[in-house]
Amino acid sequence: MNLSWSRATRRTLSIAGGLAVLFLAGCLEKRVVWSPDGARALVITKEAELFVCDAGGRLSDRLASGTKLAVWFSDSQRIAFAVRRDVKDWATLAPLLGERRGDVEARADDLWRALEQGAPWGVVTVDLKGQLDLALLRLREAHGPALKTRLTANEWAALAGKTVGVTDVMVARVDAGKLVASQWVSTHVGAILELRPAPGGNALAWTQECLGTKDDYALAVATLDGGKPVIVAPRAAGFPDWDTTGRALVYVEAPPGRGGDDENLVLGVVTRRGVLNENGALALEEKPTYLAGTLFSTLMHVRCLRDGRVLFNALEMSLPLAAADYAGNQREQLFAVDPSRQATLVRMIPRGREADLPQGLSFFEVSPNGEQVVFGGDKGEVAILTLATGDVSAIQGADRTYYQGLPSWRGPSELCFVKRMPAVDGQPPRRPAEIILRRGEKETVLSQDWSDALLANVASKDRD
Repeated sequence: MNLSWSRATRRTLSIAGGLAVLFLAGCLEKRVVWSPDGARALVITKEAELFVCDAGGRLSDRLASGTKLAVWFSDSQRIAFAVRRDVKDWATLAPLLGERRGDVEARADDLWRALEQGAPWGVVTVDLKGQLDLALLRLREAHGPALKTRLTANEWAALAGKTVGVTDVMVARVDAGKLVASQWVSTHVGAILELRPAPGGNALAWTQECLGTKDDYALAVATLDGGKPVIVAPRAAGFPDWDTTGRALVYVEAPPGRGGDDENLVLGVVTRRGVLNENGALALEEKPTYLAGTLFSTLMHVRCLRDGRVLFNALEMSLPLAAADYAGNQREQLFAVDPSRQATLVRMIPRGREADLPQGLSFFEVSPNGEQVVFGGDKGEVAILTLATGDVSAIQGADRTYYQGLPSWRGPSELCFVKRMPAVDGQPPRRPAEIILRRGEKETVLSQDWSDALLANVASKDRD
């Protein structure tokens, strides 16, 4: 449900709840992704180029372009990856819109009628519904010559060059530093936030940007036998997981609404829903199981442990609240819910150790043996939580640099992350940061032989 408030109360939420979403770790991209067997890692640059490297850091030639998201299947041979490309013509775009095509065409018709009635171009093209670029492509195709006469040269030049991004979801095998046996799975208008292969390797789940909204994502799943994808949840947090059966997805969902609207406090539900039958075919469970209620954020992660517990990050907040109760220093908590026990919700981080972790916990991954969780922050923080004891090891603190921590697990006790290199004997380091493999207290430099340009393209974040 959405709770709409008076203007004064909305101001309180913007301070307390709204800002809480803003100081989450952010949508940090996974730039170094290790195969389950630890033999190879996918390396993804911020310029959307995909490489693979071995455990010694030796890089392949470029595997793909337009790729900012790639993950391994459990066999350590195949990968799923998302390829972003720009589409300029309406004829290519229209079939991808599905049931939303009529809405986009109607929006384009509204724009044209407004122009015919003398409305200025800068007024009619204010994007209020998140569909403007789609409607402009339709408008350009339907009324191009007549439209050109109504626009200035600069306005027409901008419209003539307008494109819309679409994303192809692909699967391929990595063999001898090349992608082979590529398989197309789906094409979606907009971005893909997460790819999650089924443990059995026969299906793929992902979160895709919703048309006509801001920052909303739907959860979709498809089997890899050529079947059509189906929507599991029309509005879901960006990072779901498969449960221990490998046949159900666990995710945080919220009612469809206006994403990114900070005038609404949105409640979500941690949900488990069966999506595959015992033969591996798509079979959506009619009645999902609701595990826990929470405040909703697009950046929430869900990860399932081998013992059946479900981990998720959330802001802990009690209602009603006073504005003075939240001064911008509130922290997220990692919770565990056990579906086998009713009403069992456990805080995993001791109160006394919360300050050793990033303020927002939306970037976390469970170790391969399920015993530890690594967290990353957008200021380079890296910290490890031991689930059984609540112990926290701060590997790297926050710093105002353009280098992210980007931690990932290579094995049960081996961590990969971007380390800010210290000065030695008063001398500056050869490079300000390197990608490190850390086992216990021993560290080796994975990126030793990488060029400065490539390392910066992997380790640094966009300057905004």
